[in-house]
Amino acid sequence: MTWSCGEIKNLDALLSNYLGETKTIHDVKIKKLSQPGENLGSIIYGLDITVKHKNDENEELLHVIAKVLPKAEHIREMFEIQTTYTNEMAFYKIIIPTLKELQEEHGIRINLIEDHFAKCYSVRKNLLGNDDKIDDDAVLLLENLISTGFINIDKRKGFDIDTAQMVLRSLVQFHGVSLALKIKKPDLFKRNILPYCNNFFKKGSIFSTAIDLFGITVNKNEETKEILSKIKGWNEVDYSSPKEPFSTLVHDDLWTNNTMQKFENGKPVSNKLVDFQLITHASPAADLFFYIWTSIPLPLIKTHLDHFIKYYHDNLIGTLQLYGIDTAPFSFQAFLDEIENITPFQIIHAAYFTIIAIHGPKGGFNPDRLPTIEELYSAATDEAREKIWYMVKECHRRGWFK
Repeated sequence: MTWSCGEIKNLDALLSNYLGETKTIHDVKIKKLSQPGENLGSIIYGLDITVKHKNDENEELLHVIAKVLPKAEHIREMFEIQTTYTNEMAFYKIIIPTLKELQEEHGIRINLIEDHFAKCYSVRKNLLGNDDKIDDDAVLLLENLISTGFINIDKRKGFDIDTAQMVLRSLVQFHGVSLALKIKKPDLFKRNILPYCNNFFKKGSIFSTAIDLFGITVNKNEETKEILSKIKGWNEVDYSSPKEPFSTLVHDDLWTNNTMQKFENGKPVSNKLVDFQLITHASPAADLFFYIWTSIPLPLIKTHLDHFIKYYHDNLIGTLQLYGIDTAPFSFQAFLDEIENITPFQIIHAAYFTIIAIHGPKGGFNPDRLPTIEELYSAATDEAREKIWYMVKECHRRGWFK
């Protein structure tokens, strides 16, 4: 019997490596997990798969999520599905095993890179028997982290200090092991990492919209309006080319909803990073800046911004030392220079997401069409605007946005 479930065809073939010769699918229950306005780049289903052992008839329940293509053609075009889906599939099937192998070679047995991500059961580009093209039968089957106790925190509230630091430790592992690979095995980095890096956000109309929205928002406050008037070319900024020695593999979309946490007795104990459609080759400071300003509440940023930056850098240095890398070129001042270099682009990136994703309308914007600039600004909450205005003033005060 060949199993198909909703939009997911040939499920048994998709799970053939997991099933092997001794297991078979007995039953499948499916439900849609993604909500309107969320996860625009994918539709996400939850599958509860009952698997029966052929030898003894024992059963086990496999909880997975299936990521499939969005329906709307303009969303597919906007998210460049041929690239983003190919890259995320490669992340799980090529990049993670490559990074894991480097750790094993260095005898690292704690804080393993794979501990920070969901398990991948299978990926498929199509049913044509080739790897040439993503089509309607493309799917990623990943571990359903909810079934093991992980949750998304409230994106409007953001992380408390303990959870924020736990996410930073995962981010350091992601950046640090990739950076170690680049230094230790540059040819392997070029072969297994760089082909799947794509500067998605700087392309097409999305960043143009972000620039316009940033300008409108900043000019609504007299103090930030004056700051912006003195910054020449702020609206012509581009994604900065990665500089050495810091350049590494970055997530490029790291905010609350792209992380999941497990809590015990109210304390965070484990973190997972998810959604790797937009991975790229850039400065790790880009991920850090975007994460802090989108995912940590403003009162905590006001009191702990320096702490978070230093905490990240200290952990990055510790990770690089595990691989025997000379950390002299990665000084704290050099890292602050990295932050200054990425701020002109990332400040617009973070402001855009603060309005449309963090504090946007409940249920999101109409997925059938792209919202206008006026609709985007009108939907912004006072909290979103206050955070953006403070971000502009603070980055200007620190000499990052000038």
